[in-house]
Amino acid sequence: MTIWLDELPVIPIVQAPALVPFNSTYWTNWPSASNAWMMPTNWWATMSLLLNGYQSTSTGKWVPGIKPAGK
Repeated sequence: MTIWLDELPVIPIVQAPALVPFNSTYWTNWPSASNAWMMPTNWWATMSLLLNGYQSTSTGKWVPGIKPAGK
């Protein structure tokens, strides 16, 4: 921090990648590369969409959220 503060300003030009692991033991339909229905990070405002689903603006059909496994 001392070096960083001495050399301000700093302008970040890249985003930090994040790995977001999921487990399908109890819940299924997690977003994935083959089922990319939304961004799967739960610390964003889209967490309610991950849990509840949403209505597609292009088709009007309901895109379901995660589901209990085995149902």
